Amino acid sequence: MGITGPACFGFERSWFSKAIRCLPDNPGLFDASQEREAQFTLGLGNRQVRALEYWLRCSGVTQREDGSTKLTPFGELICEFDPRVEEPETWFAIHHHLSADRERASTYWFAFRRMPLSFSRSEMLAALEQEFPGKSERTYRDAVSILLSIIDRTEIGSLCRLARIKDGYVVKEEPSLLKASHLAYSICSWAEESAFRTAHVSQVLSEDGPAKPLSLSEETLLRLLNRIQQRYRKRVLWISRTAGLNSVVFAEGVESLAVLRACYLEHLQGMEPVEALRGALNGRTP
Repeated sequence: MGITGPACFGFERSWFSKAIRCLPDNPGLFDASQEREAQFTLGLGNRQVRALEYWLRCSGVTQREDGSTKLTPFGELICEFDPRVEEPETWFAIHHHLSADRERASTYWFAFRRMPLSFSRSEMLAALEQEFPGKSERTYRDAVSILLSIIDRTEIGSLCRLARIKDGYVVKEEPSLLKASHLAYSICSWAEESAFRTAHVSQVLSEDGPAKPLSLSEETLLRLLNRIQQRYRKRVLWISRTAGLNSVVFAEGVESLAVLRACYLEHLQGMEPVEALRGALNGRTP
């Protein structure tokens, strides 16, 4: 497992946008035999192309299948509704996937799940060395530089309220632009991957829960969960307070991608939440 990926680059919105729009007609785009064509098509250098392919996989947008790179159902949804990768729904979902797995985007996962709310470059370097020992000094430096470049060059930095201040400090705050619908996808995706029908609020807030990469307090989380319960009329999830404990109960038969589709329908086509969810569950796009 590496902590920097195959090349020392992060990614940019335009890189993702070009790849997402090209892949449906060219699943061999990232094949070694098409190296020069990929560089020309994407407008990137060879090492940048390799880095892009890595970040697309880490974010859950693509997968390797039968020797080709294809969009996942998540990637297909982005291609359908947001091929230029401009909407907050898309970026909050990408952020969720990038921070979900220690074995994929390891440095990204570590920064959002194990580092405190504020940290310096030197503190991140020392913490990485402890978590992933045995790498070269340059590898750790590159890993931190890649993380900071993603914060600087994508919408993740502004949407997730990551501020870089002097002396290399990074400060994480609750994202003010996070809507209940954005959290609905992240928490449903997490529950789906974990095979949870119910989850205590403490699990949602834990280091491995979906609230952690968003730096949410318990108060904010409960407010957003209540909002999800109300806006979808308990058809996605609801809060149970049995025995005085706050637990989240997830509705049966509602896949996380349907929740994300409903987010797009509501935001981009002006549908009401329940109508958007009904349309998403029926696979209907007006």
